[in-house]
Amino acid sequence: LITYFTAKAKYITLNFIIKKLLYIRKLFNKLSLTPHKPTIIYKDNLLIIKFLKQNKVNHCNKHINIK
Repeated sequence: LITYFTAKAKYITLNFIIKKLLYIRKLFNKLSLTPHKPTIIYKDNLLIIKFLKQNKVNHCNKHINIK
């Protein structure tokens, strides 16, 4: 993955991790291994957290496609 914007790269990475996590949780459910607790994802990027909470478009994030 090559990108000029750190925020975009971190957002794409987080999106990829969440998709894989959801796949694994569904697989566990099919195997009757249902997790009893939510899975915590540790991500220390305040910029992405702020971006996701605000849900506003500006010059820094207008190039990111929300998935």
